[in-house]
Amino acid sequence: MKGQLEEDVKALGFSKLIIFNPPLLIREKSDRKTAVFIAKLLNAFNSIGVLLSQKPLSTKTLALAMLKSVKTLKEGGHAIQGQRIAAFVEVSK
Repeated sequence: MKGQLEEDVKALGFSKLIIFNPPLLIREKSDRKTAVFIAKLLNAFNSIGVLLSQKPLSTKTLALAMLKSVKTLKEGGHAIQGQRIAAFVEVSK
C-alpha cells in the first residue's frame, strides 16, 4: 500500500516532492514496548557491525532532515531512505 501511495502522490505533479523512507523510528518516551525492544536489539547488533542498514533513527533526526531537505533540495522528485536520512542531516550542517 505504501508503494501505491507514493506513486499516487508522484502523479499529482508537484514541482518538488521529497519522500522519506526511514528505518525503525526511536520515539522519546515511547510506550510501544515491542518497538523499544527491537530498537535496543538492533542497537546491540549495530554495535558489533551487524545490520547497520537497519540502524534505528530518532524522530528528531528525521524532523531535522525534513526541514533541511525543503531548504536545500532543488525542484524535482527526491527519495531519501534509511541511513541516508541521518547522513543528509550531517552533510547539510
